[in-house]
Amino acid sequence: MLIDKLIVRQTAPSQKVIREINFNPKGLSLIVDNTNSASDKSGNSVGKTTAIKIIDLCLGAKSVRDLYYDSDTRSENVEIRDYIHKNKLQAELIIRCSNNFCCSIKRDLCKKGKRYINDNPFTENDFNSKLKEIIFGLSQPFPTFRQLIPKFVRLPNSSEDRMIKFLPRMTRNEVYDAVYGFLFHIMDTSLVSKKNELSTQLVDCQRNITVLEKNKSISSISMLRQKQELVDADLEKLYKKRRDLSYMETYKDE
Repeated sequence: MLIDKLIVRQTAPSQKVIREINFNPKGLSLIVDNTNSASDKSGNSVGKTTAIKIIDLCLGAKSVRDLYYDSDTRSENVEIRDYIHKNKLQAELIIRCSNNFCCSIKRDLCKKGKRYINDNPFTENDFNSKLKEIIFGLSQPFPTFRQLIPKFVRLPNSSEDRMIKFLPRMTRNEVYDAVYGFLFHIMDTSLVSKKNELSTQLVDCQRNITVLEKNKSISSISMLRQKQELVDADLEKLYKKRRDLSYMETYKDE
């Protein structure tokens, strides 16, 4: 996949293009500071980070708030926030896939904005699934698109020591097995997906067992089996009493 073009436009009260970035179709593209050394302006506000964040949003990132929220100062740029919502900004990413196939991906940059692929609206889940099929040729449920694509979209605040484990810190190793198993063609895609699905089910079972042990004051599985045996014994006694009572009632009638 190659990025052909990124377009940001306002859609209200009228439509107009605010920024259009054309990428090099044959090689590396760079967004750099073109101010000269004599200028009193720096290149810190030319839009490098914003462009990457918008590309990431077009590729399924959830929060448009990242466009105007500064995690260092924990504050919002109110001017940018209001401008985005007032003018209903929309980003369009045009990508070129295999066989020179071009695809238009649009994302409304306001809260609860819609997602489009080739002008067809999609829900969030269907949007990510379709992008995974277009970009990675993968129709299996695992790994997910948002588990794969962050490997290729590195935001500036990403730590350099997390090149291998690039997903959120609580991500399980099984997820990385699925991601790298697919990317390096270690396993068939159906096997990768099935392995991840079984691993997820195993984690859920282990979590449910832990919750059950805590709620019922069960210290171990063996303790649970002992309690089950006691319950089974009590039930057997109850069933025996019922059988005896039924026999006595039958004998009495005779």
